[in-house]
Amino acid sequence: MIEKTVIQTRGFHNISDENGNITGFQFCIAHRYYRGMYLSQFRVGTITVDDMSYGNDDVTFEFYGREYTAEELKKEGKVWWQVPDVATIKIKKSGGLSQGFHDITVRFGWICNYIGPDREDPDYGVNFGGFEHKKRLIIV
Repeated sequence: MIEKTVIQTRGFHNISDENGNITGFQFCIAHRYYRGMYLSQFRVGTITVDDMSYGNDDVTFEFYGREYTAEELKKEGKVWWQVPDVATIKIKKSGGLSQGFHDITVRFGWICNYIGPDREDPDYGVNFGGFEHKKRLIIV
């Protein structure tokens, strides 16, 4: 079941490679746009966890079992992100996160075809719907 908050409680945990080495962590988000959107409309700004910001080189996004970089998302005009579905954000961080509480902040939004040309805001990475979402989650 999808939660009402954008940053979901489920899906927050460390991730490892095939050898069992912890290579990072992940969490899930849901958008709150009243209808779905193509992945090419989705824009991500800053992702911060415990006062550490992560850039596009460290982040991938999983939709429907396929991973994308931020640049690949901008070109994916065939995949429709449904309202009740979640995306998984995966962040590379050797050793992952320690057990305990972690503060997550995500800035993202979307571009609507009826709003006008893509005018990206350097603070949010978006031109429309740029919102900041915060949540405290726990890894056990």
